[in-house]
Amino acid sequence: MFWKRIRRKPGDGSEAAGESSWSLSGRLVAWYACSSFTLVLAVISFLYWSLTRDFQAAADHELRNRAQIMGSLLKQGQAMITELRWEVESEWEELEEPEIFVRILDTQLRPTLATPRLAQLLPVGHFPVPTRIGTPVQPVGVVSPSGRAFRVAAAEVAGQAPGERWVIHVAYDLGQELTMIRKYRYLIAAVLFAAAMLSLVFGYRITRSGLRPLVEIAGTTMRIRSSNLSERVQVAGLPSELAGLADNFNNMLQRLEESFTRLSRFSADIAHELRTPLNILRGEAEVALGRPRSSEEYRDVLVSSLEEYTHLSNIVDSLLFIAQAERTEIPIRREPVEVTEDLRSILEFYEPVIAEKCLTVELESSGPLWAQLDRSLFRRAAGNVISNAISYTSSGGTVSLTASRQGSSIRIEIADTGVGIAPEHLPFVFDRFYRVERARRKGSGGFGLGLSLVKTIMDIHGGSAEIASKPGAGTRLTLVFPHAVEA
Repeated sequence: MFWKRIRRKPGDGSEAAGESSWSLSGRLVAWYACSSFTLVLAVISFLYWSLTRDFQAAADHELRNRAQIMGSLLKQGQAMITELRWEVESEWEELEEPEIFVRILDTQLRPTLATPRLAQLLPVGHFPVPTRIGTPVQPVGVVSPSGRAFRVAAAEVAGQAPGERWVIHVAYDLGQELTMIRKYRYLIAAVLFAAAMLSLVFGYRITRSGLRPLVEIAGTTMRIRSSNLSERVQVAGLPSELAGLADNFNNMLQRLEESFTRLSRFSADIAHELRTPLNILRGEAEVALGRPRSSEEYRDVLVSSLEEYTHLSNIVDSLLFIAQAERTEIPIRREPVEVTEDLRSILEFYEPVIAEKCLTVELESSGPLWAQLDRSLFRRAAGNVISNAISYTSSGGTVSLTASRQGSSIRIEIADTGVGIAPEHLPFVFDRFYRVERARRKGSGGFGLGLSLVKTIMDIHGGSAEIASKPGAGTRLTLVFPHAVEA
């Protein structure tokens, strides 16, 4: 539903369990409708204020003008009495509802002339008292005893005779203006109601149109399962704000697809790796139990089984180490390690294999190289790389090790003249159980976790591992360890 509220589940990280929230569409429509309605309300309110202000200004102008005319006639004395009487009384006699009312008070504030019915509508006390002659007329708003609204003003003028003073009361009936304003208010209410409804309708249509690409992206994401990770969000035609989101989502899908592919391959590889020693163990047990055997024969079976148990244990230990390193940061015990000396010790360990294959092994170093490393992990990583170099180098070949210092890092290069690796395999050689050639397993005696362990150990140390190879020309693997120290 368009106005559907999203209710968060307990424990999903929201501010409060069960707290609900409007959907994005509902929020956008509400914001659009409120902003549009507020704008219309502000415009109409300004027009309404301007209209009432103009009505008041027109009434005040009429009051001042009438008071000025009355003052001019009073200053001329008896010569203008007829004209004055006509201005005050006769002009409005035929009108049922006059707009202007005038009252003339003498020096003793007794009414001398007055517009008909003014005494009933507005007694003398409803008018302000003028302060002195010549004071500008200041109209004010009053309400008559009958409830009618007026703008009234009072002025004092000097007569023709010495000491003669006159007070002029002028009132403007706001009845017609108020009737017009009242109708205008009804019209304003209708317009505001229509504006509110139109704001909601147009807000809904605009929001629906604007969010259609987002809905399409959501639809695509809902269709994606582990079986169709190759599906992608169509970027063509998307707004620029959503195009970047779609690109990022497609990149995430690409990474997920690659991860699922590697996971599937890893599951198949680990099943194959574990199945081989388990089948051997099962076969040896079945043969041993096939008929009664001597203690020596049983001993031979146990010795052979122990080798397979060791193989399985190594696989499990390596996998646990890699998994633990990927989930958490493994604490390492750093100590000063003389890299050249440890490399020489590793080569001595492989001396029998080197002699058997008649390999030429060279170790070059720029002198004593010290670094803060975990010695056991360093030996494990270097040993795996050296073991691979020896295993995949044909008899009579060469394995060279170069150790050097580069700034605050120690750089170790292990190169061989072995069979090499095809370029399409290089991006995956650090993956678990990845093998360039499956047939190499027996000959190498490994189980496809050596380089994966090397990469994990380098990551733990904050270093890096890089590989370069060319089929038939050999392989060069570079290990860079940080935290070099002075000897």
